[in-house]
Amino acid sequence: MKIQKTDKSDIKFESFPENLQFEFNDDVYQVEFSEPDEIRMSVYIRELKVFKNKKLFKSGTVSDCSYLELHSPNKQFLALPTRNGIEILDLKNDKSIEVDSFFMHGNQFDLKSEFCLINGQHDSQLIDLESFKVIFRYKNPENYISQTIFGSDNNVWTIENWGQKMRVEHLDPQSLQTTYSVIETPFDFFKIDGAEYDNLIRSNKHCIWLMQGGGMRFPSYLNKWEFVKTTDRIIYKSTIPKTKVKFNKNYNVESCEADFEYIELLSGQEKQSENVLEKEGIWEKLKRLIK
Repeated sequence: MKIQKTDKSDIKFESFPENLQFEFNDDVYQVEFSEPDEIRMSVYIRELKVFKNKKLFKSGTVSDCSYLELHSPNKQFLALPTRNGIEILDLKNDKSIEVDSFFMHGNQFDLKSEFCLINGQHDSQLIDLESFKVIFRYKNPENYISQTIFGSDNNVWTIENWGQKMRVEHLDPQSLQTTYSVIETPFDFFKIDGAEYDNLIRSNKHCIWLMQGGGMRFPSYLNKWEFVKTTDRIIYKSTIPKTKVKFNKNYNVESCEADFEYIELLSGQEKQSENVLEKEGIWEKLKRLIK
């Protein structure tokens, strides 16, 4: 697996599908979202309306998510956010499943329209679209940053800490067999002296000042690959320090300035093959197979 630096100006970011029309089995579907409304700090909702052949099909108030794939590649499955997660509708067989997902970040369909990934703040869930069952759940407190995604090989990719490096797990959704690839941490890739920022990261205070666009971040975002939804590539960003750590008198904290740097994750040869049920590592114990 290869990491390649890329410029933000070269990235085609995927926008939220506020108004989308598509056809399936001679029926025309129109999905409309209102602008997000903040009901309390950092919690947003939207009004949703779905029309089928110009007649109201579904409606309601739903939670806002960071990104959303409304339909599968073959357009048979429609994914709609709810107040507590997501609902997936099978437009061909007239059935649906609702999946709870705490603070859902987004969803993604695989290239073959057989599976759907749902990313929440606490876990990621893999849905078999034929059986409408959760067949795999990945739980890691840090996973809300990197997310779990469908990679270019149509396998489920998950970035994990792995000693002094990181690794990308490739889960085959059919067999639930895994392979993995080792990649560099953001600090190693961008040649940052991590020792300079160890105490800052452990402080977990709101102390990272963004140089572009303004705002602040928690230091837990340092040295992490953060998934970015785009239209055509697998892109991650990382919050990279641009200054030394210094004491901020106004906020009474140690702080530094930082900016986002972007990379593309390219598929390569996997290092090892394993069976999901035989893993015994600390991260693997946080995963569980749903039968």
